[in-house]
Amino acid sequence: MLNCNPGYHLKGRKVIECEVDGVWSGEDEKERCEIIVCGELPSPPNGNKIGTLITYGATAIFTCNTGYTLAGSHFRECQANGLWSGSETRCLGMYQKQLTSDEMCCTA
Repeated sequence: MLNCNPGYHLKGRKVIECEVDGVWSGEDEKERCEIIVCGELPSPPNGNKIGTLITYGATAIFTCNTGYTLAGSHFRECQANGLWSGSETRCLGMYQKQLTSDEMCCTA
């Protein structure tokens, strides 16, 4: 039985056998271990991502532009199961308006 190291998956047959003629079954097939790919993680709107790799062990760090607050995971890592750790990263706007004296007045 063929196995791959963590972070890799087997491409091809998992079991090969030595046949009576001394040749391995499926010898014409190319069994190989390929690195896990988690897929692209986009930069959040109004934010930035540091990190471009998308394979097992890759990391991404997120920041938000001035005036925005990060919601979700600041740091994510491509795991052996092919999924990114953590949760979706979003940059939420903060309402920051300086009120003028006219806006603070009430009329009767």
